[in-house]
Amino acid sequence: MEDQKDYREFLSKDSAVLPPSFTANSQDDNEEQLDIGWLFGVLCRRAPIIIFIAITVIGSLGSVIVLLGRRQLPVYEGYFKLLVEPISAEAQLDRLAISSETLAKNFQTTKDTLDYDSLVRFLKSDRMMGPIIEEMNSQNDDVAYNTVISNLQISRVMVEDAKPVPRGTKIIDIRYQDGSPERVEFLINKLALVYLEYSGYERLITVKNGIKFIEDQLPGLEERANNLKKEIQDVRQRYNVIDPELNAPGLYRQQQLLQEKRLNLEAQIANTKVVKANIQKHLEEGNATTILADRTSAYKILIEQLQNVEGRIAEKSSLLRDDSPILRTLRQQEANLRSLLFEEAQKIMKNIDAELEGLEEKYKIILAAENRLEQQIKELPIAARLYSELQTELKVVNQTLNEFRAKREDFNLKAAQQEVPWDIIEGPILKRDANGNLKSIAKDDTKRKLALVVVLGTLLSIGSGFLIEVIIQVFHTPKDIQVATKLPLLGVIPLAKELRRQLIKSKKQKHLVVLKSLNTKLTSFYNLVETDSKLKLTYSPPVLEAFRSLYTNISLLNYDSSVKSLAISSAMKGDGKSTIAINLAQIAASVGQRVLLVDANLRNPQIHLRLGLPNLQGFSDTLSTDISLNDAIQRSPEDENLFILTAGQVPPDPIKLLSSQKRKYLMEQFNAFFDLVIYDTPLLVDLADANLITADVDGTILVVAIDKTDRSMLTKAIEGLKISAASVLGVVTNFHKG
Repeated sequence: MEDQKDYREFLSKDSAVLPPSFTANSQDDNEEQLDIGWLFGVLCRRAPIIIFIAITVIGSLGSVIVLLGRRQLPVYEGYFKLLVEPISAEAQLDRLAISSETLAKNFQTTKDTLDYDSLVRFLKSDRMMGPIIEEMNSQNDDVAYNTVISNLQISRVMVEDAKPVPRGTKIIDIRYQDGSPERVEFLINKLALVYLEYSGYERLITVKNGIKFIEDQLPGLEERANNLKKEIQDVRQRYNVIDPELNAPGLYRQQQLLQEKRLNLEAQIANTKVVKANIQKHLEEGNATTILADRTSAYKILIEQLQNVEGRIAEKSSLLRDDSPILRTLRQQEANLRSLLFEEAQKIMKNIDAELEGLEEKYKIILAAENRLEQQIKELPIAARLYSELQTELKVVNQTLNEFRAKREDFNLKAAQQEVPWDIIEGPILKRDANGNLKSIAKDDTKRKLALVVVLGTLLSIGSGFLIEVIIQVFHTPKDIQVATKLPLLGVIPLAKELRRQLIKSKKQKHLVVLKSLNTKLTSFYNLVETDSKLKLTYSPPVLEAFRSLYTNISLLNYDSSVKSLAISSAMKGDGKSTIAINLAQIAASVGQRVLLVDANLRNPQIHLRLGLPNLQGFSDTLSTDISLNDAIQRSPEDENLFILTAGQVPPDPIKLLSSQKRKYLMEQFNAFFDLVIYDTPLLVDLADANLITADVDGTILVVAIDKTDRSMLTKAIEGLKISAASVLGVVTNFHKG
């Protein structure tokens, strides 16, 4: 294949348009519908920032609300109700007699025998309230008179469902509100007492004296009962028992269980120490294989790999010299596998140490608990004696208290049987909740505010996550790329460390280039001999399978003619197009196709660096000089079907070379001689170089990097491909983590 002077006119291909999926599908999918999968993906990707914002917002606002809620002072309310008129037939007759003498229009205001408005004012007057407030202040509770009066509410209970207007009852409702429950309780009890005394205390003086005597005795008895209860509680806490007689069997059972646990732990510790000693012995002998032999299947695979490499070394040692690259590589693999096995054995040793430490710590805890329990059992007789004495005395005191309280109830019954004009029908009591605790009437909406903060914080954090998703214009999944570009998805290349280490730089790397040229056929190539290091890349099975799938999808594209030439390009630097081009060429060559890999990136060539080839002359030299293609094209030392045309010397004006007719002629020559020609092009954005190449190939493959390629840059690249009438076969996603 020689360079010729009579360049033929290059004709545009009929297929030089975007595929139907790029044009027709866009009419059906003009508006992107809300994808539940996409929403779920955004929530998963932005979960850390969403959780951080939610915790920050909810925590800060919630703390403020809780702090303000705690600063809100509680307000307690106590009340009681008085029946101030007797319910009798005589009272009803008196009311009817008065009603008959009163005009109908004044009936509602004159039918009552008692002036309730005046009564309410009298009950709140200084004569009734003054002595009570003075008594409150005498107990070191300085309260202003006006404050007490403003917090005291006295009103008549009305029948709300009476027609045509509410009708008043004979009941007076007395309520007092204050921030101190002791003050509320004192005041309502005092008011109830004073009001009853006002209605006829002299007729109850004897009964009241009896009640007073009992009331004087009750505090002392109650105090003694409380003290005895505290002493019983102290005995229980000191000896850690509820009832010594009932707790004794349980303590003995617990002691037996602790002894069994201690013995089991001692056996486990001894067994673990034996295992540790065996592993330590194997480690000192450097025998990691024995340690890992009985472990998981993953270790068995490593051991099998080591045995396989050792077998290959034994096989190759008889055929090759000791300094052979193959033997050096195999020995390096052997050393790496042994090092990996030794590291895994050390991890197992660390796990054994941690397990042993945990068992010993648990043993200490159980031993301490056993000692405490033994001490508790020794003190059990003392606790039983003290408990019995205190219970006997408490029983006597409680019996006396019950007798006094019963006697007080008798006196109260006698007082109730006296003909008293007024009677307490409810209370005095303080408002309490269902559990019997004092209930504040101050409205506390802290829970409602906290719930609102949680909802708002959650919505704000989710909104922030979606906002960040919109601001960071990159693709996260192959489906996102397929939806955005509306192009076929030809391949998904997973993220692998091998792909990021293709270019291995060696400090000492010498190459001996030998040129063998034949005049009639393209059989010349450079044999690269690396004396100090050799660039070699091995991929994991998922990566290899991804490249095989990519090549298969390209081969099965339903076009009128087979794809003879491909352009591999991308929108941004670092998307991995050169890596895709190299590996696609290697896969195609491995199935028997004659493949030419052309580095058309004349501005920043990468192919020769990735493959470790010399770049003395290449594509740019074939365009600018009369150099023979036989002198420029190199055959891969690893595959005889793979040929590489490096970029050559960087020209001052790449556009001029790529726009020449000679470039078109050479591309036609490549198509005629090779089964497949792959071009590694420059970036599509801000450079016209790639569009010149993509316009003259059978198809273009667009490489898009997951979590890297900017959406706007990809859109600009696709618009450029539309303008150049390039045939875009589809997209390949790179660095996929899923």
